[in-house]
Amino acid sequence: MQKKKLKYNSKLLIFALLAILLSSCGTFSLELDSKMTQSIFLKSLKPVKTIYLVKTNTAIIDDKIGELLIQKLEKKNYVFVNEPKDATFILRVNTINMNSQKEQNEAKASAIAGGSTGIVALARKGSARNGLTGAVVGAVVGGIFAYAVSDGQVRMQVDVKIEESINGEVVEHFTRVIAEAKQVHLTIEEAQPLLEEKISKQIAGIFL
Repeated sequence: MQKKKLKYNSKLLIFALLAILLSSCGTFSLELDSKMTQSIFLKSLKPVKTIYLVKTNTAIIDDKIGELLIQKLEKKNYVFVNEPKDATFILRVNTINMNSQKEQNEAKASAIAGGSTGIVALARKGSARNGLTGAVVGAVVGGIFAYAVSDGQVRMQVDVKIEESINGEVVEHFTRVIAEAKQVHLTIEEAQPLLEEKISKQIAGIFL
């Protein structure tokens, strides 16, 4: 009875680990995505295209989102002014954070590795000694290693506030732009310029 139970438990653990690994695998092709927590629709359909930009950063990284916004909006014929009172729009942009899931992946991989130790122990004790089960255990352990060294996903978040002046009144718009880059072994250094471009393009797209 004990031998049968060990065999049953080892199979359960193997299938569980394989399911975790397969569901957590990164993508080998680069995937970029961004979204706004709140859609912004400016009131003026034919605005005077003057804008005052305030770019701040509460994240631990330096970024070029401000520079990219100036480039993109100037291509739309917006003129950046030095005083808020001279602007139709006051654009306030603050980079909140930028992080990767590497630490989370390593923590998960560590937990999976702990589970694999149990499998190997079961394999040594019971019927899991056969060649097929040994191969599966080897594949699981190999998969854990691959999973542990893949960063996979980097996220950047930026808060946006737009103050729109219409006939002497000010209308305020708020949103947060969240951008993600996904690819196996993707580093923050590689992802940052891609995310900055994605976010600045989305913010510039608000303006007509």
